[in-house]
Amino acid sequence: MLHAYLCLFTLFNFITVQNIEIKKQQKLLEQEHEKIMKVADKLDSHVTQLMLKLEKKSVELNQTLETLQKREQSLSHEKKMFEEKVQWERNHLQVGNHLIWKINTCVNIIIFKKFLYFYIYYIYMQL
Repeated sequence: MLHAYLCLFTLFNFITVQNIEIKKQQKLLEQEHEKIMKVADKLDSHVTQLMLKLEKKSVELNQTLETLQKREQSLSHEKKMFEEKVQWERNHLQVGNHLIWKINTCVNIIIFKKFLYFYIYYIYMQL
């Protein structure tokens, strides 16, 4: 019978030690769980901040892109208007050059006529 009590006492001590160990492990696990939850909360907060920053940057980039597209359209329109102006000026200069050529031709004809008149007058005076 003593042997049975001794076995029960040993078993009781073993169970008690195991129970204490389990409680220690449970406490450690709870602490680790709390640490993991804190890290997860911080990570969640950080991810949320990053998402907000990304969203803000995305909006800024879209606005910049829209501004650049409008500027591109404006510059394209200005280029077209400038090319039309240059073409008009070329045409105008060609007309002007043509008129100058005609005027020079007329002046040359007038000078030649005057020369002929003087020459004819000179020959007439010689007679």
